[in-house]
Amino acid sequence: MIQIMQHLLGYRDADSAIAFAQTRNVTSSARHLAAELNVEVGGIVGCTTLLGYHNGIDSQIRFFNDAFLLIEAMDDHLLLGYSVIVLNQVSDRTLATDVCLGYLKKLQSIRMNLKVVIMGVGPYARELQRYFTSACVICAGPPNLDLASQKGPLMKSSSVVSVCIVLMNLGESPITFDYIDKPPKHSLDRVKKDLCFLGAMVDDWVITDLGERLAVLPLSPEIGYLLLTSSAYNCIPDVLVICSMMAVSGLFTNPQNNLLKDICDYLDLIKLNDAFEKKPTLLPLLLHKTGFTSVESLTESLEAARKAKVTISNAMAVVDVPVLPTCINQHPYVNLIYALIAGETHVEKKLVAGYADILELWPYNSFWLFQEL
Repeated sequence: MIQIMQHLLGYRDADSAIAFAQTRNVTSSARHLAAELNVEVGGIVGCTTLLGYHNGIDSQIRFFNDAFLLIEAMDDHLLLGYSVIVLNQVSDRTLATDVCLGYLKKLQSIRMNLKVVIMGVGPYARELQRYFTSACVICAGPPNLDLASQKGPLMKSSSVVSVCIVLMNLGESPITFDYIDKPPKHSLDRVKKDLCFLGAMVDDWVITDLGERLAVLPLSPEIGYLLLTSSAYNCIPDVLVICSMMAVSGLFTNPQNNLLKDICDYLDLIKLNDAFEKKPTLLPLLLHKTGFTSVESLTESLEAARKAKVTISNAMAVVDVPVLPTCINQHPYVNLIYALIAGETHVEKKLVAGYADILELWPYNSFWLFQEL
């Protein structure tokens, strides 16, 4: 790693940084490089994932989850703060990876001095070499392990709702964007219908103010909508806990309980978080309600969810939605129940309060993947 970075630093402009984006193990990669350089993460080496933003004004190499590189591009469409951009673990072919590929290809046609390096390409080397004309595609090194459940590029088989809303917020049309593998027409038609119903876009793929807010949240638009609208029911903190936990792991609910098909399943998540924060000795008694096999793994994921909650809260601040304390009525969870039912109704999901029938949205979202534990 250090040899690669030393080489790339030679191509970095003095007033810019290197962006190093990958799908998984971003935090550990940043820590590994920082240890090799004998520095702390947050200084010369920065890192941005769902677990937090650890960058400084002196950060020369900034690690990103690939989806968070796209959030960075929402603030700076040309990514002018970076003279070298590396996209690693490309063989995973996640939705965010494919969007990054297309977006970086466009940036190269605009910023002639931008250096783009594509690594970990696995079986896609020739395809990527044809797709790019001026990027460096590195084929050497051990092959990356593809996602276990993947059968070809996810762009062909998964919901592309997050892809479309991110592209629109980047000023790109989901119809004319230069995908390496374009999603099927029926997928795009479905997304158009869903986002129009949600109020996130209008006809002809024009994003609305609500859509712009949803795009910067590291959640699927449906779940982001549930979070934003929970402010009307004075229960954002409770919904934020649920969203953060499910963004980190689908194991917080027991698969034998058929995921989140009942209000009580959501309330169990709140109870898990309360035990973690206030009385950890209760966690062993709640383990059977989850899909975790040990208290240690449960605790690790709860800690990750705590950090994710901070990241999502910060994103909500960007879109001017304050996280106010939950207003307690006759029952501690009455407002939460109202918010969940309202969210379920608006996005046309048939399950009470939930989205569990659409696995690529909840708990598994194929755009905002979390693979840091």
